[in-house]
Amino acid sequence: VVEWLEALPAVQREVFEGRSQRGRKTDRPLEWRLTLNRYQVRDIEARRAGFPWHRDIEANGASTMIVGLGTAGRIQFAENTEGELDGMKYDAGEEPEPCVDVTLAPGDLLVLTGKARWDMIHRVVGEDEAAAAA
Repeated sequence: VVEWLEALPAVQREVFEGRSQRGRKTDRPLEWRLTLNRYQVRDIEARRAGFPWHRDIEANGASTMIVGLGTAGRIQFAENTEGELDGMKYDAGEEPEPCVDVTLAPGDLLVLTGKARWDMIHRVVGEDEAAAAA
């Protein structure tokens, strides 16, 4: 699986550009970090909690890869209008307006590079929010 992911042109390009910008060797082997986020059922009605607006921290690496496991889940993207953000959007200001809405089925892979990785924010939509939007 790692070899397949490393061969994705978007991942190769993102790693090369990121290392070049930071003055790092571009020919070093890739290093992988895995973070598993589990969105558990939160009540007896079997509703799954979401995850708030954020941009994955820079320490997570050049690209973010999201794999759908278990059941389908929705991820929304919005323009980041608040400047530099490395992590959670804590500002209780205006709610971001989603401009991209993606539903991942089990086994789907979503790769974030470029603008989606560095400039936009995203969130996992909770089941209560998903039902209200339908």
